Amino acid sequence: MSKKELRTCVLCGKTYSFCPVCNPEDRLKPTWYFCWCSDNCHEIDEVASAFEDGRMTDIEAKEKLNKLDLSRKEYFGESYKNSIASIMKAKAQVIKKENKKTEVKSVKKDIVTKVENEAESNVE
Repeated sequence: MSKKELRTCVLCGKTYSFCPVCNPEDRLKPTWYFCWCSDNCHEIDEVASAFEDGRMTDIEAKEKLNKLDLSRKEYFGESYKNSIASIMKAKAQVIKKENKKTEVKSVKKDIVTKVENEAESNVE
């Protein structure tokens, strides 16, 4: 692949080569390499998109982003930067639950007993 045929990652702006027709090594790679230079950039985009679409909470997104490499964040587009900033502001919520003891009674036993007591036999 010549210099003019290099691709540019839609997330981080890095140039890379990917051509499943020209390069036999690229034939087995996923087709998302047409847009992203690495699995890391692809995953960052997936997390940001899921968060913005409401398919993932900010806390879930933050947990996933913390496992990814954000070192090229300065090269991300403004929408990605804004989305990541919103995600990173997320704080885990602590929910206090009171221990309530509930008494479970067997209702079926009482019902069966009543039916058995009231049943009449019509068998001769």
